[in-house]
Amino acid sequence: MQCISCEPSAEKKGMMSVTRRWVFAGAVIWALFGRTVCCCAQIASEFPVATIGTAKNRSATVRTDVAGTQLARHFFGRPQLAAQATRLPRLTELPAANNAVIRPSADTNVLSPSLHSQPPFVDKAEILPQPSSASGKAAWWDEMVVRGSGSNELRVSVEQLLLMAVAHSGRIQAVALAPHIAQAKLQQATAFTDPTLFSESNFNRTNDPVESTLQTGGPPRLEDRVIGLDAGLRGKRSDGLSYSLGQRIGFKDSNSNFFSPANQATSRIRAGLTKPLLRGRITDVQRTLVLATSFETEAAAAEYAKELQQQLYDIAETYWSLYFEHASRWQRLRHIKRAQEIAAILESRASLDAVQSQIYRVKAAVTNRQAELATVDATIRNHESRLRALVNAPQMLQNRQLDFVPVQPPAVFPIELNLESEVQRALQARPELADLNAQVGIAQAKLNLAHDQMKAKLDFVGEAYIAGLQGNNDVANAWSDQFNGGTPGVSAGLVFERPAANRSARGAVQEREFELAQLGHLLREMNETIRADVESAVRDISAASTNVSSRHESLAAANQELDYLQDRWKMLGDDPNLGQVQLNDLFQAQDRVLQEEQGLLLATIDFHLAILDLQKATGAFVRFARCAD
Repeated sequence: MQCISCEPSAEKKGMMSVTRRWVFAGAVIWALFGRTVCCCAQIASEFPVATIGTAKNRSATVRTDVAGTQLARHFFGRPQLAAQATRLPRLTELPAANNAVIRPSADTNVLSPSLHSQPPFVDKAEILPQPSSASGKAAWWDEMVVRGSGSNELRVSVEQLLLMAVAHSGRIQAVALAPHIAQAKLQQATAFTDPTLFSESNFNRTNDPVESTLQTGGPPRLEDRVIGLDAGLRGKRSDGLSYSLGQRIGFKDSNSNFFSPANQATSRIRAGLTKPLLRGRITDVQRTLVLATSFETEAAAAEYAKELQQQLYDIAETYWSLYFEHASRWQRLRHIKRAQEIAAILESRASLDAVQSQIYRVKAAVTNRQAELATVDATIRNHESRLRALVNAPQMLQNRQLDFVPVQPPAVFPIELNLESEVQRALQARPELADLNAQVGIAQAKLNLAHDQMKAKLDFVGEAYIAGLQGNNDVANAWSDQFNGGTPGVSAGLVFERPAANRSARGAVQEREFELAQLGHLLREMNETIRADVESAVRDISAASTNVSSRHESLAAANQELDYLQDRWKMLGDDPNLGQVQLNDLFQAQDRVLQEEQGLLLATIDFHLAILDLQKATGAFVRFARCAD
C-alpha cells in the first residue's frame, strides 16, 4: 500500500507564508490605525463642538461638552479640581410700586448672540431687569426729567442702554473674542493625536577608493548609486504610544562584481511603536497642555463675564449720574424762578416802597444761581459723552448733538434681602471665583505632570518589517515579493533613563505644590472678599432706604419753613430795617429747600447705586444659559 506523506507541499508552504505576511500586514494596520481612529473619535467627543447658526437671524447655538473633571478623568484616571461653569443667578426679585414682579421681557431682554458678542460658552444671555417704577412718593422733578425739554432728544432707559451696549460696545465685543481665542488654542492642543503623513526621498552617489579587492572584485573605486523614497503615517495616541508605519521603495546599482542582481529594486514595509511604561504612561506634556488649555477656556469665559458686568455696571452708574444732573437742573431752574419772582415783586414796587438794597440783593442772588446752572449743563454733556464711549451705539454716535433724556426714574420701595442667600448666589456666580477655580485646575494638572516627570523613563520599543528585492529595477515584483517568502523580521527592547539625583524634577514638584497652595490661600481670601462685598451692599441698600424716608420728612419741613418766611417777608418787606433781614432769611430758606431737594434726589440715586453694587457683588447683571446637551 502506498504511503501518503502528511508533509505539506512546497506550493502549500508558499501559500501559508504569503497568508502569514498578509495577516501580519493587516494586523499591524488595524492595531495602529484602527485603534488610533477610535481613540481620536473618543477624544474628539470630549472636547468642544461649536455650531454657529445662520447669519439670517443673527443667532448662534454654541455648545460645549468641555468640563475640567471629564478631561481630568480621561487623562489622569481620577477627578481633579475643576472650574465650574459660570451660571449667574437672578438678583432677588425687586417689587415695583404696584407689587408686580419685575421680569425680563422675552422679546426685549434676550440678546441676539453673534460671533462678536457672545463667547462660545453662551447660548443665551439675558439682561436682568433694573427697578423702574416709582413709589407713591414720586418727586415733582421726576415728571419734568422724563418729559424732556426739546425736540433733538434721544430717550433712553437703563435696560435699553445695557442692551445697546451688548450689541455695539467695542470693549464688550473685544473681550467676547477671548473665549473664542481660548477655544482655538484648545483645538490646537487636542491636535496632538492627529496622525501625520510623511514622505522622504533621497539620492546618494558614492565614489570611494577601494581598500580591498574584496569590496569590488576588481574595479579600483567603489561606485554606488542609491535612490530611496519613504512614505507613511506616524503619530501619537492619547495613552502616550507613538507609532509609525511606512513603505520604502529604493533603487540601487553598483560597479562591484559581487553586486547581484544588477539594478536592484527594493521594497520594505516597516511598522514601529514606542510605549511608555513609567514616565508618560498616564500623564505627558501634550495631554497636560490639553487639560490646562481647557481650564484657560473657562478662565477666558469668566473674564468675559467679569468685563461684561463691569461695563454694564459703569453704564448703569453713568445713567443714574446723568439722571441726577437732569433732575438737579430742574431743581435749580425752580430755585432761580423763586428768586426771579421776588425780583419781579420788588421791581414792580420800586417807585413805591421797595428798598433799593433789597433789589440789589435779589439781582445778585439770581446771577449767582444762573452761574451754577452752567456747571450743571456742562456736567450733563460730560455724562452724555461718557455714555457714548461706553455704549458705542450708532444712533448715539451719528448725531452728537442729541440730548439724552433718561426716561427711567429712580424707584424707592421696601426690599427684603436674605444675606446668606445673596452670599451663596455670589459664590456661585462671581466670575473672579470661576477664574481662580480655573487657575487651580491648571495648577493641579501641572502638578500631576511634575509628579509624573519624577518617574524613571522606561519605554518599550518594538519594530517589525517585511521586505522584498528584485533585479532590473522591477519595483512591482519587489513590492509583491514582500509577501511571498519568509517571515516578518522583528525587534523589541526596553529603553531606561533616570537622572542620578533627579533634583530638577523634585524642584518642579515643589514649585507646583507651592503654586497650588498659593491659589488655595487666594481662594479663601476671595471668598471673604465676596462675602464682604455682599454684606456692604446689603447694608448700603438698607441705609439708603432709611435715608430716603428721612429726606422726605426733612424736605417737607423745609418747604413749610419757606412758605412761612415768604409770607412774613411779604408782610414786612417794606420795612427799611426788617425787610432786608427777612429777605436774607427767605433766600436762606430757599437755599435750604434746594439742599433738601438735592439731598432727597441723591439719597434716591444712592438707593439705586446700592442695588447696582449688590448686583455687581452677586454677579447678577447678566444671566448666561447653556444649550441643552
